[in-house]
Amino acid sequence: MLPADGQSVTPIPAPDQAQPSLLLPKTDGLAIDDPDTALLQQIRTRFLNGRLGSLVLTAVMVAFAVLNRQLVSTVCAGLVVILVLPATVYTLWLYEPQRRRGKALLSRYGWRGARATLVGNKPPTVRIVLDDRELTLRLRRLNWGAKQRLLRTGTLWICGPDERGRTLVRGAGSVGETVAEVTNAAPKGVPPVLAQPSGPRPADDPALIWYERGYRRGLLIVVAVLVLLGGIGAGLLSRSDDDVLTRNLIGSLVPIGIALSLVTYSAIARYGQFRRFAAATYWQAVPVSLDTWVAERSLGVRTGTGRIILPGGWRCYVEFPRLPLDLAANLRATGVLWLAGDAAPGQTVPIGLPGFALRGVVKIKP
Repeated sequence: MLPADGQSVTPIPAPDQAQPSLLLPKTDGLAIDDPDTALLQQIRTRFLNGRLGSLVLTAVMVAFAVLNRQLVSTVCAGLVVILVLPATVYTLWLYEPQRRRGKALLSRYGWRGARATLVGNKPPTVRIVLDDRELTLRLRRLNWGAKQRLLRTGTLWICGPDERGRTLVRGAGSVGETVAEVTNAAPKGVPPVLAQPSGPRPADDPALIWYERGYRRGLLIVVAVLVLLGGIGAGLLSRSDDDVLTRNLIGSLVPIGIALSLVTYSAIARYGQFRRFAAATYWQAVPVSLDTWVAERSLGVRTGTGRIILPGGWRCYVEFPRLPLDLAANLRATGVLWLAGDAAPGQTVPIGLPGFALRGVVKIKP
């Protein structure tokens, strides 16, 4: 259905942007029966196995280079180990408790909603009311965006606690959970306050500003490391007269150049998305239905197709080329798609969730 000639396509008034419809855990049955919880467990398992596989492959490369007495290859492989090992250790620290200990809790308990107040910051400490009891939970990890989500909703979902006081907590609008423990220790650190947008534009949303700053910081670190490795290799290459050494150096520089090109291409695409958010003047909510759904191995990439009804009566087919898991799960659960700015068939439009650090894009087709 298309709008009649001369009919306005002015966006419909958006729902309350302070409290958009959010994904909530299923509270009937065990927590592992929640489809989003089970999906996250599977993704984390594949992700951890992939990181461990990369570490083993890198160790094999180092051993091969050492046995063949190739100095340059050994140094380059050693540098790769220096990069891969910390990332693998950090991933294991972050996700292994949720996978191992979390599986035991998810298989024993169901999700239960509880009023929650953030009372400490170092480490994150939350006071909840559960079964008419007041408990204090010390969370293993809670980034700034998750703290803002808790301050905004004032609710947590609890899986547990078990006889040792261990539990999992999950926030409204999020699939992910983190490990927590019941504690009697006094909270430390002043908890943050709720950050309010400086204006009505999506780019004024403090959660999206935090997301963009984090992405830029991580991008600069990756680019700096790749440029440093490339500079070291190019410097050695310019001083080398040995044909074997030259071939080894060139072989080492090729993957560095490919990685730098891929990172640059991804950064250009991401900054195009940031510019679209900056140009948008408001959020607008439209109904959406997902036709297909593909959960990839990565924690951050989902693809799908669906249909939306734009203001003015446009019924359009849409494609979601890249979606964070939380954003995709909210689309499925609520049937609401939040567009940044005007939208018309044939456009690629930034999407998100007001007040939450979630970004993506949708391709709108007639």
